[in-house]
Amino acid sequence: MARRKTFNSFLLMIVFFLLFTTAYFYEKSIEFKKEALSYRNKYLRCSGNATVKVLNDQSYFLNLTHWLSKANKSIHIIIYEFKTYNEAGPPERPPDIVAGYLINKSEEGLDVKVILEGSVAPNKDTYNWLEKEGVNVKWDEKSKITHDKLIIIDGYIVIVGSHNFSYYAMTRNHEASLLLISKKVGEIEEEYFKQVWGSI
Repeated sequence: MARRKTFNSFLLMIVFFLLFTTAYFYEKSIEFKKEALSYRNKYLRCSGNATVKVLNDQSYFLNLTHWLSKANKSIHIIIYEFKTYNEAGPPERPPDIVAGYLINKSEEGLDVKVILEGSVAPNKDTYNWLEKEGVNVKWDEKSKITHDKLIIIDGYIVIVGSHNFSYYAMTRNHEASLLLISKKVGEIEEEYFKQVWGSI
């Protein structure tokens, strides 16, 4: 009899523990959902109903060049590595093709601005090439590492992610980026670009 009471008490403790644990995690789950929903609402307001396209691996280069070719107002870029092969390699290499679009669009009168990270050695040749061809290009400030990979086209097409402008990033690496078509996102990133451009 005493053994049964002890067993029943033990079972009650287990049931109580399970109920308490379930209630605790259910409450946490509800809190998490509420927090996620509040952020979701903020993000939706911020995004202005952006159209988003995933650019994994080599799809990045195809989409980037497509939108660069369509630009008719401005191209603003902040990029960590822009490794061109203007002197050393064939003109069909992706970074050279991107540089060619920037040069051509600048010659057409578009507002083309490029910010490069100063500590990345290959950027020097690209900087010299773009500057020689009349593209408005700057080094970032020395006190900071500019690790951005940000492209803003015509103020509302934004490409951001892991891709650098290098042969391997555009043709072989596993990389992940996003293309966003949104006036609101474009405004936010244009303001950010102006701040960085104005600080150097």
